[in-house]
Amino acid sequence: MVAEEESVSKETVSEDFTTAYWEKRYTLRPHQVASFLARHQDRVLTTGKYLNVLRECGRDIRCPDADASAHDDGGSSALLQAWAPGGLGNGSSSGGSGLGEAANGEVINRAFFFASSTLLKALRTECRLVDRLRSMKHYFLLDQGDLYVNFMDLAEEELKQPLPKVCLF
Repeated sequence: MVAEEESVSKETVSEDFTTAYWEKRYTLRPHQVASFLARHQDRVLTTGKYLNVLRECGRDIRCPDADASAHDDGGSSALLQAWAPGGLGNGSSSGGSGLGEAANGEVINRAFFFASSTLLKALRTECRLVDRLRSMKHYFLLDQGDLYVNFMDLAEEELKQPLPKVCLF
């Protein structure tokens, strides 16, 4: 369902690394998506990308729901039963894959929210994203908006002049 292009690495991406790497490294194979996952295919791909970012940063990630479902108390057993042979979601004439799809969507959503919140927490705490953004804001004078506007107002006449007429000390 998800193809990994191993030839794409951070070092080989010459254009915008932030989007090119993640867009080209992992892609969906629409013809291999199981019909019961079709509605959730983009969320599955995004969840996998988020978890891979965390793994590439050296974090060992394990969803708490994974342990719970292994002990049959995490609510995922309904999903397994629904899609097991003879279950509700197997496409049999006794019908009703709705329970399977609902359970499927619930498990996928829990995994997505776990991955996204874990990544956001890592960015905010370990990478100090807010501090870095605040530093960039200060560097580009965006946190001193009034000072910048006043400077531009005062320098307007000088900036309007053609280059040869500008007074160069």
